Amino acid sequence: MKEEEKRAKEYFNIAVLAMYKKDYDKAVRNFFKASRADFGNKKYHEAFADSLLKRGLTPLDKENASKAEELYQSAKKTRDMTRYDMRIEAALLGHLDAAYDLRNDFVIAVMTTPEGKVLTDLLVKMNHPQTMCKAAFNYSCGMGGYPLDKNKAMELYQKAADLGYEEAAKIIENIKRNEKEEKERVIAEEKFAKKNPPLKGEERKKCEEELANELRALSRKATFFKPEKCKTPLPMKQMLSSHIGGVPYFEKGGNWPCNENGDPMQFIFQIFQDSGGSIALPECVKLLQLFYDFEKEEGHVTIYRELNTENAVLIDFPYVSNDDNENEEEEFNEDDYDYMENSIGYMVLSFENADIVHEAYYLNRDFHEAAAIADKIHPHKGEFVIKKLCKDLGLKEPCTESYLGGYFANMSNSWAPDINDKDSTPLFQLYLENDGDGPYGWRNWYDAMIYAVYNNKTKDVSIILDIDYD
Repeated sequence: MKEEEKRAKEYFNIAVLAMYKKDYDKAVRNFFKASRADFGNKKYHEAFADSLLKRGLTPLDKENASKAEELYQSAKKTRDMTRYDMRIEAALLGHLDAAYDLRNDFVIAVMTTPEGKVLTDLLVKMNHPQTMCKAAFNYSCGMGGYPLDKNKAMELYQKAADLGYEEAAKIIENIKRNEKEEKERVIAEEKFAKKNPPLKGEERKKCEEELANELRALSRKATFFKPEKCKTPLPMKQMLSSHIGGVPYFEKGGNWPCNENGDPMQFIFQIFQDSGGSIALPECVKLLQLFYDFEKEEGHVTIYRELNTENAVLIDFPYVSNDDNENEEEEFNEDDYDYMENSIGYMVLSFENADIVHEAYYLNRDFHEAAAIADKIHPHKGEFVIKKLCKDLGLKEPCTESYLGGYFANMSNSWAPDINDKDSTPLFQLYLENDGDGPYGWRNWYDAMIYAVYNNKTKDVSIILDIDYD
């Protein structure tokens, strides 16, 4: 057991006993220490949230005001982990700003975490203006486990404004202005629609057929691939199959890819072209492999254009010894290698082909012939025409899944590489979701994407890691 896991368990046991004795202050402190020591363990976060809920937050009284403010200011100046303990202590004394900062800092402002939602609800109950605005935003967008409720959102914004919080007053002003502009926009669209009605009958049918041909021509073949748990076969059998994790294929004379420091990268996946050539790989690519170093954010794609399976050879992961004496026998020390901790278990891949087109917004904006036809079918509604027709034709838009070929998808808070060079095409995108359960669950991000771009002229591959830390 790792040191942090052992320490977290000790704090957890102390907190459980404190909960039994209804000493909620002690329980909150120790559940918090447990969740901080082993941040990836959901059990500790849920226990911390439960103890917070039972303990609640209390108004700051005069007796504790100076002590709480001193802790709060010290936490703001401190850069190390002790700032969290200071904020907990200040929050338990009733300093609401400390509790708010703890929510934003420690739980990374992710409303779906148990303690994030509990802290928000408690601070709203205590009429904390900033938190009211945060919660109002979540109600207005239906985020973080909060139902979509515009009236509740406005009620919270108004309460915060009534307490003198200027930011809330500005938000209310913006909402009212946006609502007025939206009403004006709807009226203008209705007037435009009356003057420019959509096509009907044979004329519409002819234009839709023309647009369908344009969309088919703009579509690209893609092969979606998904990992599925299975029994791990023998190493040589793994080498000759498409899979994630496990043992990669090598031929005699091959070398395990390393980062710029000479440390071996992690093997992520390999995909063989099938006998019918149905997988969306560039012409002449028989095998595609991805190796990656997530700490250095360096990747390497290996492409085999010819396969000589009679020369297949098993190459073990080249563990690097810290011993400078090359003559001494190397011993494996698991504490020296993060690779073993973060390695991916063997998973077989399943494949499904589809045709992908650009998102309707980009088609309507950038592909003028298709946009002109769509706008002719239904003036001012071309994007919706394209979207519906793509659905009818079975054409998919880019999405946050793993696939070869097609068009790249944007993640929630970032943009995919924009490939304007006609010599370059998407090779693959690999979606990495931190679900704690799948093959990539060990990472400390919300989600991420690895994009690989293939240059048809030079045959080179460039790799981009795009991380969403939200």
